[in-house]
Parts: sequence; structure tokens; C-alpha cells
Amino acid sequence: MAERACLRGAEGGHENLRACYFELRRDDVPAVIAYEACRRAAEE
Repeated sequence: MAERACLRGAEGGHENLRACYFELRRDDVPAVIAYEACRRAAEE
């Protein structure tokens, strides 16, 4: 699940970042970690 969220976040754009974040949060990932993971995925 986390890999799919990060792949989506890596596509870039605000909407994909939000989708990545909410997928991780749905899996009980802490907010700060989810945000950082999605932000970093978008940078790569």
C-alpha cells in the first residue's frame, strides 16, 4: 500500500501529493512521516 501511495506521489502535482498523503494516513502512518514521504517521492 505504501509503495503505491509513493508512486502516485512521485507523479507530482498537488492532487497526487494529497492522494499519496491520504492513502498513507488511511494505513495509520503518522502525519509527519506521511507528509515527508510523499514530498520526497515527488522530488525524485
